[in-house]
Amino acid sequence: MRADQVPGAIEAVKELAKDHRIYIVTGRYGILLSSAQKWLEAHGLEDCIEGYVSSELCSIDKLDLCRDDGIDVMIDDDPGQFVKKINETWGILLRQDYPNAGGTFCAKLANTWKEALRLLNT
Repeated sequence: MRADQVPGAIEAVKELAKDHRIYIVTGRYGILLSSAQKWLEAHGLEDCIEGYVSSELCSIDKLDLCRDDGIDVMIDDDPGQFVKKINETWGILLRQDYPNAGGTFCAKLANTWKEALRLLNT
């Protein structure tokens, strides 16, 4: 899988892994999920990831999936994932790909991974 690194993401995942369990919740499955896993391994993140969950094979969205799996915080770059509020799970919307994303989301807004880490620690 050829994907560019998001600035600060690798360092943020390593920092988060010190005190948190990290799950990758993705719409990928099959060979695409395998490719993502290989990319993470190639960048030294395999020991940071607790597990992988494919939302593609479920009939519920990512936020519901996180709640049902006991995941407390979801960090995502898709504003569509945060249009409803779930009390058990809160989120951080990384606006790198959607810099003008605003409106009402059940998520705190961050422009960088550094900001996302700061929000998690406040």
